[in-house]
Amino acid sequence: DLRDDQIYTTVLINNQCWMAENMRYAPEVYKTNNWIRYSPVDSKGTTYGCEYYPTIDLVSNVCPEGWVVPSSNDFNALLFYANGADNYGRYRLKAGNFWTEARDDLNRYHDYVYAKDVNSGGKKFPTMLKKGFNTFGFGLMGGGFHGYDPRNPSNCRTTLMARRDRNWQYLWILEYANSAEFRYWTADNYYVPVRCKLQSTSVD
Repeated sequence: DLRDDQIYTTVLINNQCWMAENMRYAPEVYKTNNWIRYSPVDSKGTTYGCEYYPTIDLVSNVCPEGWVVPSSNDFNALLFYANGADNYGRYRLKAGNFWTEARDDLNRYHDYVYAKDVNSGGKKFPTMLKKGFNTFGFGLMGGGFHGYDPRNPSNCRTTLMARRDRNWQYLWILEYANSAEFRYWTADNYYVPVRCKLQSTSVD
């Protein structure tokens, strides 16, 4: 990103080029207008990136030149391809096994633990690896949104911003529960991470 010299990993999935990290772009105007928040466990956005308020100006300009906030159709196409014949896309898109189905807190390797470990120079990879996680390198993590604390399992989810469709701002969600896939809902008052997509590969 030439605006702030941030470097992002990218992945090519079914001829669509995505960033494999959430945006960390935080100009002063965004801070002054209170358009940015951070996860309680990642105060500088090193791991989860920024959480952005969905103003029209911000959605149009948060991504670097040549990149865009994905549309709902972009997310639909991504999940359809990732699901394949076995409907396993929710695992293939997640960063690691810390998205577990364990029911007691002692056995959960929450995503926020991973963020803490990485930021403190500790563990780089979660334990108890499960075959099939992150096979596309997309690396979705359950950092939550709107400043909610992902240490609470109900907030340990991926929420990503989608482009406006008419009068609505769409949010895409992958729940903590492994049984839940991407779904979207409309909202205009939540701070949400952004995962940009190369504009020339957007489906619309």
